[in-house]
Amino acid sequence: GRARRRGTGARGPRRREDCGHPLRQVRGTSSEVQEVQGLDEAGVDVEGLRLNEGRWKGILCNLTRFGSAQELPPMYVPDAFREWGETLYEWNTFCETRVEGARLTHDVRRQVPLTACESVQAQFEEEALTDSGDFHCVGDAGGNLLLASKAIGAQGAVLQASFAGGDPAAPTRTRVEVSVKRYDDGAPFEMASGKIVLEEKTELYMDSDELDRDGGVRQTNEVANTATGSPPDDASSPFIALPLDSWVRITSSADEPDSLVLAIGKGARTYTVTYEDLEVSRAEMS
Repeated sequence: GRARRRGTGARGPRRREDCGHPLRQVRGTSSEVQEVQGLDEAGVDVEGLRLNEGRWKGILCNLTRFGSAQELPPMYVPDAFREWGETLYEWNTFCETRVEGARLTHDVRRQVPLTACESVQAQFEEEALTDSGDFHCVGDAGGNLLLASKAIGAQGAVLQASFAGGDPAAPTRTRVEVSVKRYDDGAPFEMASGKIVLEEKTELYMDSDELDRDGGVRQTNEVANTATGSPPDDASSPFIALPLDSWVRITSSADEPDSLVLAIGKGARTYTVTYEDLEVSRAEMS
């Protein structure tokens, strides 16, 4: 097989996401509202958590503050594609999800597109490292997960939603992450950025030849061009449509600057987190 190198390549900086504040984990089941007070780590649904354990290959698309697909930075786009006016939106990713007791981690690496025809090495760089111990965590027995910043800080708040596919024989999942913040003091919260990744479980390892498709360059737009979603309950309420039949709704006002309701949905499923006095007061999966 071809030689491979893991880590930072010459084509971009190594980046690690800020996971937010240290949080306790709490257990959640579908349609159940989770009150923060009185719950402890012993209530985490470990069996549901374990359905996420393993290796996942995926397609990641970063999102703008308006929910649309974001182009890859120019430094990652091969010259040949720029010359032909091609626009690239997606990354190949490889995620190792580990579960230890009631704690889950996602270690996501994205494949750096090769920018020279003579290059023969597939390079990976860290895309994000997520630890459920850093979030308020709710999960049901089907492997669906909700991770939310416990408190709204100076950088706003982050909500991560993981929607499990319906076929246990061929596990898939869609993970949606949305960051919100205020752009002016006293203003309502707005979407700042986001990402969405479509994954399927694999027995491959990151160094497997099969993961090196098209030199890390994706032209298929398997995520970027998919149908966007809308809330099933009240489509007249303001929301932001996202790819893969998903959406986000941000309920905030200048009159109540310390309150926020943040919801992410896909199809008929909705995950909602309510903040009061800048801290999580409840979380719901329905």
